[in-house]
Amino acid sequence: MDITKIKQQKILSWSQSFQKTKIDLKKYKYLNQPLGLGVNSSLISFFHRSIFDTKKNQEIICRALNTSATIYEKVLLLIDEIKPDCLITFNNRFATSLPIILAAKKNKIKILRHERGSNFNKYELFKNEIHDLDYRNDCVFKYWNKEKNLKKKILISKKYFLNRRNGIPLSWDLKKEYSKKQSLGNTPIKKKGIIRIVFFTASEDEHESTKFQLKNLIWPSQERILKELIKIIIKIKNYELIIRVHPVVGKRKSYYDQDKWKKYDNKKNILVVGANSNINSYELMDTSDLVVTYGGNIAIESVFWNKKVMSLRKGIFSKSRLAFEPRNLKQIKQFLKNNKNFKKKISWKKSLPFAYYFMVFGIRYKFFRFKNFNECYYKNLRVTHLSPLLDFVKRYVKKKIFKSN
Repeated sequence: MDITKIKQQKILSWSQSFQKTKIDLKKYKYLNQPLGLGVNSSLISFFHRSIFDTKKNQEIICRALNTSATIYEKVLLLIDEIKPDCLITFNNRFATSLPIILAAKKNKIKILRHERGSNFNKYELFKNEIHDLDYRNDCVFKYWNKEKNLKKKILISKKYFLNRRNGIPLSWDLKKEYSKKQSLGNTPIKKKGIIRIVFFTASEDEHESTKFQLKNLIWPSQERILKELIKIIIKIKNYELIIRVHPVVGKRKSYYDQDKWKKYDNKKNILVVGANSNINSYELMDTSDLVVTYGGNIAIESVFWNKKVMSLRKGIFSKSRLAFEPRNLKQIKQFLKNNKNFKKKISWKKSLPFAYYFMVFGIRYKFFRFKNFNECYYKNLRVTHLSPLLDFVKRYVKKKIFKSN
């Protein structure tokens, strides 16, 4: 499906013009379509940092914009020729998938969004936006209500919470063994008479890459509301705040996103626990009187472990009211000043449907089989994302190690 050379030139001119403008990439539009949002989201994931230098990365930005606009135009041609009843694309936020969504919406075509399921041998098709949190809440209860065996559901749900606590990652998150590298017994001792609030930060790059699809954001960044929360806590006697920076595995997150929280540590009643600290997050949770999060699923886990939760952003759990979600600073102040609020816990049973969903959702592939990150099979035909040379080297090394053992 080819587009005219004149249109190709217009796309190229539009993409390269970004260098000459002072427009925020997120606001850069092609024919009034916000393709810059998808490019920005993709590059956040590519660089693994919430903020990247648009001047230093002009070339890759222009290439991504060019690709995105080209896909948009080709999908419009495809729709005009085939006149499909439905389009399916992966996720809904990337530079290559957002233009497909936008072209379909322009022509009022039904859209299904493909995503991975609860493990790599499953996929899921979403009728609505993947980051429509109320819709995802409905998906949770669709799975929960479909299974009639209550004992089975509870067993699977509890396994989720225990695995998370013991550092066993979800089967679709095999490299994220956060708490496995943390040790017990070194959590800061809580002084008598002190009320401890623990703020678990969300992963900055993941939030920024999806933020444009989230609705009703009262505080558009967790750093902004954290500053306000600190001001409130400093003025209240006998309170302390521990900021647990989202842990990292390997070098896949930027030092900027990890280190920017350090400046809030005042060596008094505000303590920052760094991303690579071996202080155990769950032991820290156990010592808290209140868990605070920015829409993170740690809220669900905290409810299971019998903790009161305040969320400063909407989460997949919001529709089920697992956490107190203030609408303004006044509500935060009132809530914190009356620490009796911390004792009004939500039943741990309300967390179970979410854990069950994370463990089971998705449709099993018919022909595809996942073995590991570098090796998958389609109808017994081996496929890999690695180059032939790197694939050969990895397989050779693995074979040598196996023989030596």
